[in-house]
Amino acid sequence: MMRKTLNRLRSSLFVIGAMRLPESKRIAAVPLCYTGRGAPRVRRSPDHGFALFRRSPESGFTLVELMVVIAVIGLLSTAVMFALPDPRGRLVEDADRFAARVAALRDAAVVTSQPMGLWVSPSGYGFERRLAGRWETIDEKPFRTTDWKERTVARAAVQSTSDAREDGPQASDRIVLHFDSTGLPSDAARVVLHREAEQLAVRIDADGRVKVGD
Repeated sequence: MMRKTLNRLRSSLFVIGAMRLPESKRIAAVPLCYTGRGAPRVRRSPDHGFALFRRSPESGFTLVELMVVIAVIGLLSTAVMFALPDPRGRLVEDADRFAARVAALRDAAVVTSQPMGLWVSPSGYGFERRLAGRWETIDEKPFRTTDWKERTVARAAVQSTSDAREDGPQASDRIVLHFDSTGLPSDAARVVLHREAEQLAVRIDADGRVKVGD
């Protein structure tokens, strides 16, 4: 009974307010319905067709709205996935680290006046030094034996500095280079790192310079 009375009172007030306006701005009265859970909503009348009304909390989302939200979430997820860094690190980081260690080994050969060695294989690389007439593996930082990152493979090729023929670099699964006490390598070499569609080369020139990239 109370709800019906409130609805009638609201409709009457709406009609009275509309009659006080000038005729050019006067709008027809549209009956209101009080739901008891929030703002009133406008009901449809035969004279005015369909009228917009405020959605109640129970109305939920439409199918189109849900599809738009799902599409936006998919786009954001794709963007985040591409923005995340590779847990293996970038290939250039592996190349820079390897080049820096080779340069440090060359400098150590000059400083200590001892021959130093380097070996490179498809799965990793390591360092050695010559003591008491024999080659020994170096276990101290930064010359510890290191594996390439996951899915990274190295292809190494050497060009002998003592070979008068210019046959080009000779590829091998495992190469060994030695730096003498003046910092010059026994062979020039080129190590190419491969990871999926990426590849990057590290060059060791005959004069001992180490470069990343061709």
